[in-house]
Formats: sequence, structure tokens, C-alpha cells
Amino acid sequence: MVIDPHPNKSTSTVLGNKLFWSLFILVLVHTAGAIGMAFYDTVLFSGMTPYNLLLMFILLIWNEEEKNKSFLNALLIAFYVGLIVELIGVNTHQLFGYYTYGNVLGLKFFGVPVLIGVNWFIIVFSAYISAGLLLGKLHFNKKHSKNNFFARFLQPLIGASIAVLFDWLMEPVALRLGFWNWDGNSIPVFNYICWFVFSFLISYAFQSLRIGTTNRFAPFLICIQTVFFIFLRIFLK
Repeated sequence: MVIDPHPNKSTSTVLGNKLFWSLFILVLVHTAGAIGMAFYDTVLFSGMTPYNLLLMFILLIWNEEEKNKSFLNALLIAFYVGLIVELIGVNTHQLFGYYTYGNVLGLKFFGVPVLIGVNWFIIVFSAYISAGLLLGKLHFNKKHSKNNFFARFLQPLIGASIAVLFDWLMEPVALRLGFWNWDGNSIPVFNYICWFVFSFLISYAFQSLRIGTTNRFAPFLICIQTVFFIFLRIFLK
């Protein structure tokens, strides 16, 4: 009989696993938030959204295995592009449509919450990583496709599509929670077109910076948030 000299090795490995704890926090926070918004105090729990966004942002960065200059540039590109297009959208209505932000998301800069830049990074980055993992599962080999013009755009296109689908799920809930308001309470198709275009451009920047798919937390984050918004679309009164 072989006696394990480290009987608590598996336990210590789990307790020291940052992905494990990140997923635990992810599920706990979104479960509590979904139940709280739907069945208890919508205003109280929706008011915690800025803290949730910052927490998910921190966890996303914590789980990034390649915290290098390229990753920092990717983060800054997503943040500033997202913030700038929202500033244009809110103040000129030339992008996305006629909308204004409420006070739920905190401090504003010319009518746009600063955290919106963080939100753009979280959504587009998570969607881009998920697209890369999906292509990997489909055995798409970039090395064999490097001379294919369309193959270079495949991951950004899929990533942008995931981001737009997520926005489509989120928009009605965000409207009901007062995150932002659309003119006539009608979400225009133009909003989703803009989301796709800018998500694609940011995703293509990620690809140009050679951002890999090492962040294992990202696909879980966008999946849990998708379930979160589906739940609220069904149960939020």
C-alpha cells in the first residue's frame, strides 16, 4: 500500500487556485445580485453595480497569465475607445442612438460614467478570449491560415458577434434598472450595429497585439453574466 506523503495536497492546491476563488466570487456575487434585484430591493442591489464591475475587472486582470506591455495596451485601447465612442454617442447622438446615462454607474465625465470604459474592456476582452477558445475547440489553426485574408478577421468577427449578443441580452435589463435611458424606451438597431463595429475594431487591435487565450476566467465571466441577465429578463419586475 502506498501512503500519500502529502494527504492534504489536493486541498491545498484548490485553496491556492486563483481561478477557483475567482469563480467562487463570480458565482456568489452574481447569484446574490440576481436574487436581490429580482425579489428583494432592486434599487439597493442595482446600486452595487459599480463595485461589481470593479471587482470583475480586478479578477479578470488577476487571472491574466500574460501581464505584459501588449496586455496593458489592449486594456487601454478598449477603455479609451469605449469611453470616447460613448462620449460621442451621448453628446452628439451620432453613435448608438438617442440615449442618456442614469446615476447608477457612478461618477460621470461629460454625461458618461467613467466605468463604461471598464465595462467595454470586460465585455470585448471576454468575448474575444471566448472566440479564440471556440476556434481552438474547432481545431482552427492560425498557422495554416496565415495567408488566408479572411482567416485573419475570424476571431475578431466572432468576438464582436458574442459582444453584440451579450449587449442584446443586457440592454432591456439595463434600461429597467436605470443604467441608461433610450429615447422612447426603444432600443434602436443602430445601437447594435455600432456595438458590432467598435467591438470588432477593438478585437482586431487585440489580435494585432497578439493577445493570447491564456485568461481562463474570461469565458466564465461572460457566461455567468449572460445567465445573470437572462435571469433578470425573466424575473425582474
